[in-house]
Amino acid sequence: LVVVFVLGLLGTTAGMTWAVIEQGRAKAAAVQATQAAQLASVREKTATNVLNYMIQMFEAAGPEQANGEPMTVVEYLHLGASRIDELADEPEVQAELMEAIGSLFVVLSEFEDAQPLLERAVAYRRDHPGPGQQDLGSALHSLATLYQWTDRFEEVKELENQAIEIWRRDPDRKAELAQCINVLGNALQRDGDLDKAERHYQEALALLDSVAPDSSHTALVLHNLGIVRFFSSDYDAAEEMYRRVIEIEERTLSEDSYHLATTKHVLSIANTFQGKLESALRWQSEAKATREKVLPPEHDHIALSLVSLANIYREMDRLEEAQQLLRQGIEIHEKLYD
Repeated sequence: LVVVFVLGLLGTTAGMTWAVIEQGRAKAAAVQATQAAQLASVREKTATNVLNYMIQMFEAAGPEQANGEPMTVVEYLHLGASRIDELADEPEVQAELMEAIGSLFVVLSEFEDAQPLLERAVAYRRDHPGPGQQDLGSALHSLATLYQWTDRFEEVKELENQAIEIWRRDPDRKAELAQCINVLGNALQRDGDLDKAERHYQEALALLDSVAPDSSHTALVLHNLGIVRFFSSDYDAAEEMYRRVIEIEERTLSEDSYHLATTKHVLSIANTFQGKLESALRWQSEAKATREKVLPPEHDHIALSLVSLANIYREMDRLEEAQQLLRQGIEIHEKLYD
Protein backbone atom coordinates (compact mmCIF):
# COMPACT_ATOMS: atom_id res chain seq x y z
CA LEU A 1 0.00 0.00 0.00
CA VAL A 2 2.82 2.35 0.86
CA VAL A 3 4.52 1.57 -2.43
CA VAL A 4 1.29 2.22 -4.32
CA PHE A 5 0.83 5.50 -2.47
CA VAL A 6 4.39 6.62 -3.21
CA LEU A 7 4.08 5.71 -6.89
CA GLY A 8 0.80 7.53 -7.08
CA LEU A 9 2.31 10.56 -5.41
CA LEU A 10 5.24 10.51 -7.83
CA GLY A 11 2.86 10.20 -10.74
CA THR A 12 0.78 13.10 -9.51
CA THR A 13 3.88 15.22 -8.92
CA ALA A 14 5.21 14.40 -12.39
CA GLY A 15 1.86 15.32 -13.89
CA MET A 16 1.77 18.60 -12.02
CA THR A 17 5.35 19.34 -13.07
CA TRP A 18 4.51 18.59 -16.71
CA ALA A 19 1.47 20.88 -16.50
CA VAL A 20 3.56 23.70 -15.04
CA ILE A 21 6.21 23.26 -17.74
CA GLU A 22 3.61 23.25 -20.50
CA GLN A 23 1.97 26.32 -19.01
CA GLY A 24 5.34 28.06 -18.96
CA ARG A 25 5.99 27.08 -22.57
CA ALA A 26 2.59 28.40 -23.58
CA LYS A 27 3.25 31.71 -21.85
CA ALA A 28 6.71 31.96 -23.47
CA ALA A 29 5.22 31.21 -26.89
CA ALA A 30 2.55 33.86 -26.33
CA VAL A 31 5.21 36.42 -25.34
CA GLN A 32 7.31 35.55 -28.40
CA ALA A 33 4.27 35.84 -30.66
CA THR A 34 3.44 39.23 -29.17
CA GLN A 35 7.03 40.43 -29.58
CA ALA A 36 7.08 39.17 -33.17
CA ALA A 37 3.84 41.00 -33.94
CA GLN A 38 5.18 44.19 -32.35
CA LEU A 39 8.45 43.87 -34.26
CA ALA A 40 6.59 43.30 -37.53
CA SER A 41 4.47 46.39 -36.85
CA VAL A 42 7.57 48.50 -36.10
CA ARG A 43 9.32 47.22 -39.23
CA GLU A 44 6.28 47.93 -41.39
CA LYS A 45 6.00 51.45 -39.99
CA THR A 46 9.74 52.03 -40.41
CA ALA A 47 9.67 50.77 -44.01
CA THR A 48 6.75 53.05 -44.80
CA ASN A 49 8.51 56.05 -43.27
CA VAL A 50 11.74 55.26 -45.11
CA LEU A 51 9.84 55.05 -48.40
CA ASN A 52 8.09 58.35 -47.69
CA TYR A 53 11.42 59.97 -46.90
CA MET A 54 12.95 58.74 -50.15
CA ILE A 55 9.97 60.05 -52.11
CA GLN A 56 10.28 63.42 -50.39
CA MET A 57 14.01 63.42 -51.13
CA PHE A 58 13.38 63.01 -54.85
CA GLU A 59 10.60 65.59 -54.79
CA ALA A 60 12.94 68.04 -53.09
CA ALA A 61 15.53 67.55 -55.83
CA GLY A 62 13.94 70.11 -58.11
CA PRO A 63 15.75 71.84 -60.98
CA GLU A 64 16.96 74.59 -58.65
CA GLN A 65 19.06 72.02 -56.72
CA ALA A 66 21.32 71.43 -59.74
CA ASN A 67 20.96 74.66 -61.70
CA GLY A 68 18.49 73.05 -64.05
CA GLU A 69 20.80 70.11 -64.86
CA PRO A 70 19.88 66.45 -64.23
CA MET A 71 21.18 65.28 -60.85
CA THR A 72 23.48 62.30 -60.58
CA VAL A 73 22.84 59.38 -58.23
CA VAL A 74 25.64 60.60 -55.96
CA GLU A 75 24.07 64.06 -55.81
CA TYR A 76 20.73 62.53 -54.82
CA LEU A 77 22.45 60.55 -52.08
CA HIS A 78 24.25 63.64 -50.81
CA LEU A 79 20.91 65.44 -50.66
CA GLY A 80 19.37 62.58 -48.69
CA ALA A 81 22.33 62.34 -46.31
CA SER A 82 22.22 66.08 -45.64
CA ARG A 83 18.64 65.79 -44.39
CA ILE A 84 18.97 62.72 -42.19
CA ASP A 85 19.43 64.77 -39.02
CA GLU A 86 15.92 66.17 -39.57
CA LEU A 87 14.67 62.74 -38.47
CA ALA A 88 16.00 62.95 -34.92
CA ASP A 89 12.50 62.26 -33.55
CA GLU A 90 12.33 59.04 -35.63
CA PRO A 91 15.59 57.28 -34.73
CA GLU A 92 14.59 53.92 -36.24
CA VAL A 93 13.91 55.52 -39.61
CA GLN A 94 17.07 57.58 -39.26
CA ALA A 95 19.21 54.49 -38.58
CA GLU A 96 17.61 52.59 -41.47
CA LEU A 97 18.33 55.44 -43.86
CA MET A 98 21.89 55.91 -42.63
CA GLU A 99 22.61 52.26 -43.39
CA ALA A 100 20.78 52.33 -46.74
CA ILE A 101 22.38 55.53 -48.04
CA GLY A 102 25.77 54.59 -46.61
CA SER A 103 25.64 51.21 -48.37
CA LEU A 104 24.77 52.89 -51.67
CA PHE A 105 27.74 55.21 -51.23
CA VAL A 106 29.91 52.07 -50.86
CA VAL A 107 28.52 50.62 -54.10
CA LEU A 108 29.46 53.88 -55.83
CA SER A 109 32.95 53.89 -54.23
CA GLU A 110 32.14 57.06 -52.27
CA PHE A 111 33.79 55.63 -49.18
CA GLU A 112 34.40 58.87 -47.26
CA ASP A 113 30.71 59.76 -47.52
CA ALA A 114 29.68 56.25 -46.47
CA GLN A 115 31.80 55.98 -43.35
CA PRO A 116 30.08 58.45 -40.96
CA LEU A 117 26.64 57.19 -41.92
CA LEU A 118 27.44 53.53 -41.41
CA GLU A 119 29.35 54.14 -38.20
CA ARG A 120 26.43 56.12 -36.79
CA ALA A 121 24.04 53.33 -37.82
CA VAL A 122 26.13 50.75 -35.97
CA ALA A 123 26.38 52.97 -32.88
CA TYR A 124 22.59 53.35 -32.76
CA ARG A 125 21.98 49.64 -33.30
CA ARG A 126 24.42 48.75 -30.51
CA ASP A 127 22.41 50.92 -28.14
CA HIS A 128 19.06 49.68 -29.52
CA PRO A 129 19.72 46.15 -30.86
CA GLY A 130 16.05 45.10 -30.89
CA PRO A 131 14.68 41.54 -30.65
CA GLY A 132 17.11 39.04 -32.10
CA GLN A 133 19.60 41.85 -32.83
CA GLN A 134 18.98 41.42 -36.55
CA ASP A 135 19.18 45.14 -37.29
CA LEU A 136 22.53 45.21 -35.48
CA GLY A 137 23.74 42.25 -37.53
CA SER A 138 22.81 44.03 -40.75
CA ALA A 139 24.51 47.28 -39.71
CA LEU A 140 27.69 45.47 -38.63
CA HIS A 141 27.92 43.74 -42.00
CA SER A 142 27.34 46.97 -43.92
CA LEU A 143 30.15 48.69 -42.03
CA ALA A 144 32.46 45.69 -42.50
CA THR A 145 31.75 45.79 -46.23
CA LEU A 146 32.93 49.41 -46.28
CA TYR A 147 36.04 48.66 -44.24
CA GLN A 148 37.11 45.85 -46.58
CA TRP A 149 37.32 48.43 -49.39
CA THR A 150 39.45 50.74 -47.23
CA ASP A 151 41.89 48.02 -46.10
CA ARG A 152 40.77 47.97 -42.46
CA PHE A 153 40.81 44.19 -42.31
CA GLU A 154 41.26 43.71 -38.58
CA GLU A 155 38.09 45.73 -38.03
CA VAL A 156 36.37 43.74 -40.77
CA LYS A 157 37.11 40.53 -38.88
CA GLU A 158 35.88 41.96 -35.59
CA LEU A 159 32.64 43.29 -37.07
CA GLU A 160 31.83 40.22 -39.13
CA ASN A 161 32.51 37.85 -36.25
CA GLN A 162 29.97 39.81 -34.21
CA ALA A 163 27.47 39.73 -37.08
CA ILE A 164 28.03 36.01 -37.65
CA GLU A 165 27.27 35.31 -33.99
CA ILE A 166 23.93 37.10 -34.43
CA TRP A 167 22.92 35.41 -37.68
CA ARG A 168 23.87 31.93 -36.51
CA ARG A 169 21.08 32.19 -33.95
CA ASP A 170 18.47 32.44 -36.72
CA PRO A 171 18.28 29.34 -38.95
CA ASP A 172 16.05 31.18 -41.42
CA ARG A 173 18.66 33.82 -42.28
CA LYS A 174 21.23 31.66 -44.06
CA ALA A 175 21.77 34.21 -46.84
CA GLU A 176 22.70 36.97 -44.37
CA LEU A 177 25.00 34.59 -42.50
CA ALA A 178 26.68 33.53 -45.75
CA GLN A 179 27.33 37.13 -46.80
CA CYS A 180 29.05 37.86 -43.49
CA ILE A 181 31.17 34.70 -43.71
CA ASN A 182 32.15 35.62 -47.27
CA VAL A 183 33.41 39.08 -46.29
CA LEU A 184 35.28 37.55 -43.34
CA GLY A 185 36.87 35.19 -45.86
CA ASN A 186 37.97 38.20 -47.90
CA ALA A 187 39.75 39.66 -44.87
CA LEU A 188 41.48 36.34 -44.20
CA GLN A 189 42.52 36.12 -47.85
CA ARG A 190 44.08 39.57 -47.67
CA ASP A 191 46.00 38.37 -44.59
CA GLY A 192 47.43 35.58 -46.74
CA ASP A 193 45.59 32.82 -44.87
CA LEU A 194 44.26 31.11 -48.00
CA ASP A 195 43.33 27.84 -46.30
CA LYS A 196 41.18 29.53 -43.68
CA ALA A 197 39.70 31.88 -46.28
CA GLU A 198 38.73 28.89 -48.42
CA ARG A 199 37.03 27.17 -45.48
CA HIS A 200 34.92 30.28 -44.94
CA TYR A 201 34.05 30.53 -48.63
CA GLN A 202 33.06 26.86 -48.69
CA GLU A 203 30.77 27.35 -45.70
CA ALA A 204 29.22 30.43 -47.29
CA LEU A 205 28.71 28.54 -50.56
CA ALA A 206 27.02 25.61 -48.81
CA LEU A 207 24.62 28.00 -47.06
CA LEU A 208 23.78 29.84 -50.28
CA ASP A 209 23.40 26.66 -52.32
CA SER A 210 20.69 25.63 -49.86
CA VAL A 211 18.64 28.82 -50.27
CA ALA A 212 19.72 30.77 -53.37
CA PRO A 213 21.99 28.74 -55.68
CA ASP A 214 21.59 31.16 -58.62
CA SER A 215 21.94 34.40 -56.69
CA SER A 216 24.52 37.11 -57.23
CA HIS A 217 25.83 36.35 -53.74
CA THR A 218 26.48 32.73 -54.74
CA ALA A 219 28.33 33.92 -57.84
CA LEU A 220 30.44 36.26 -55.70
CA VAL A 221 31.45 33.48 -53.30
CA LEU A 222 32.33 31.20 -56.22
CA HIS A 223 34.41 34.00 -57.69
CA ASN A 224 36.29 34.36 -54.40
CA LEU A 225 36.85 30.61 -54.23
CA GLY A 226 38.25 30.79 -57.75
CA ILE A 227 40.73 33.43 -56.65
CA VAL A 228 41.92 31.28 -53.74
CA ARG A 229 42.34 28.24 -55.97
CA PHE A 230 44.14 30.34 -58.61
CA PHE A 231 46.67 31.69 -56.11
CA SER A 232 47.13 28.16 -54.81
CA SER A 233 48.10 27.22 -58.42
CA ASP A 234 45.06 24.93 -58.69
CA TYR A 235 44.02 26.30 -62.07
CA ASP A 236 41.64 23.44 -62.87
CA ALA A 237 39.60 24.14 -59.72
CA ALA A 238 39.69 27.87 -60.45
CA GLU A 239 38.37 27.20 -63.95
CA GLU A 240 35.54 25.10 -62.51
CA MET A 241 34.53 27.91 -60.15
CA TYR A 242 34.62 30.60 -62.84
CA ARG A 243 32.62 28.49 -65.29
CA ARG A 244 29.90 28.06 -62.70
CA VAL A 245 29.90 31.83 -62.09
CA ILE A 246 29.45 32.39 -65.83
CA GLU A 247 26.54 29.94 -65.88
CA ILE A 248 24.82 31.89 -63.09
CA GLU A 249 25.55 35.28 -64.61
CA GLU A 250 24.41 34.27 -68.09
CA ARG A 251 21.08 33.23 -66.58
CA THR A 252 20.64 36.29 -64.37
CA LEU A 253 22.46 39.18 -66.07
CA SER A 254 22.39 40.76 -69.52
CA GLU A 255 24.99 39.67 -72.06
CA ASP A 256 26.51 43.15 -71.82
CA SER A 257 26.98 42.94 -68.05
CA TYR A 258 30.23 44.36 -66.74
CA HIS A 259 30.29 41.66 -64.03
CA LEU A 260 30.00 38.92 -66.65
CA ALA A 261 32.86 40.48 -68.59
CA THR A 262 35.01 40.48 -65.44
CA THR A 263 34.34 36.78 -64.87
CA LYS A 264 35.23 35.99 -68.49
CA HIS A 265 38.45 37.94 -68.02
CA VAL A 266 39.57 35.98 -64.96
CA LEU A 267 38.58 32.67 -66.57
CA SER A 268 40.74 33.63 -69.53
CA ILE A 269 43.68 34.23 -67.19
CA ALA A 270 43.18 30.79 -65.60
CA ASN A 271 42.97 29.17 -69.04
CA THR A 272 46.21 30.92 -70.06
CA PHE A 273 48.03 29.42 -67.09
CA GLN A 274 46.55 26.02 -68.00
CA GLY A 275 47.82 26.35 -71.55
CA LYS A 276 44.26 26.31 -72.92
CA LEU A 277 45.01 29.18 -75.24
CA GLU A 278 42.07 28.90 -77.64
CA SER A 279 39.65 28.97 -74.71
CA ALA A 280 41.57 31.85 -73.13
CA LEU A 281 41.39 33.78 -76.41
CA ARG A 282 37.64 33.27 -76.66
CA TRP A 283 36.86 34.44 -73.12
CA GLN A 284 39.20 37.44 -73.24
CA SER A 285 37.87 38.54 -76.63
CA GLU A 286 34.32 38.45 -75.26
CA ALA A 287 35.39 40.35 -72.14
CA LYS A 288 37.11 43.01 -74.24
CA ALA A 289 34.07 43.42 -76.52
CA THR A 290 31.75 43.99 -73.56
CA ARG A 291 34.16 46.35 -71.83
CA GLU A 292 34.51 48.43 -74.98
CA LYS A 293 30.73 48.57 -75.19
CA VAL A 294 29.96 49.64 -71.61
CA LEU A 295 33.10 51.49 -70.46
CA PRO A 296 34.75 54.75 -71.54
CA PRO A 297 37.21 54.16 -74.41
CA GLU A 298 40.26 54.87 -72.24
CA HIS A 299 39.25 52.81 -69.20
CA ASP A 300 42.02 50.82 -67.51
CA HIS A 301 40.03 47.57 -67.76
CA ILE A 302 40.02 47.89 -71.53
CA ALA A 303 43.78 48.30 -71.35
CA LEU A 304 43.91 45.21 -69.14
CA SER A 305 42.00 43.16 -71.73
CA LEU A 306 44.30 44.39 -74.50
CA VAL A 307 47.43 43.42 -72.57
CA SER A 308 45.92 40.05 -71.63
CA LEU A 309 45.08 39.36 -75.28
CA ALA A 310 48.61 40.37 -76.25
CA ASN A 311 49.97 37.83 -73.79
CA ILE A 312 47.74 35.08 -75.24
CA TYR A 313 48.83 35.88 -78.79
CA ARG A 314 52.46 35.87 -77.67
CA GLU A 315 51.98 32.37 -76.21
CA MET A 316 50.44 31.34 -79.55
CA ASP A 317 53.47 32.76 -81.45
CA ARG A 318 51.24 35.36 -83.13
CA LEU A 319 53.77 38.05 -82.33
CA GLU A 320 52.64 40.78 -84.72
CA GLU A 321 49.12 40.77 -83.30
CA ALA A 322 50.55 40.63 -79.78
CA GLN A 323 52.71 43.72 -80.35
CA GLN A 324 49.83 45.70 -81.81
CA LEU A 325 47.51 44.95 -78.88
CA LEU A 326 50.26 45.60 -76.35
CA ARG A 327 50.93 49.05 -77.84
CA GLN A 328 47.22 49.89 -77.63
CA GLY A 329 47.07 48.83 -73.99
CA ILE A 330 50.18 50.83 -73.09
CA GLU A 331 48.80 53.92 -74.84
CA ILE A 332 45.62 53.83 -72.73
CA HIS A 333 47.64 53.27 -69.56
CA GLU A 334 49.94 56.19 -70.30
CA LYS A 335 46.98 58.52 -70.92
CA LEU A 336 45.42 57.51 -67.63
CA TYR A 337 48.45 57.64 -65.36
CA ASP A 338 51.10 59.92 -66.91
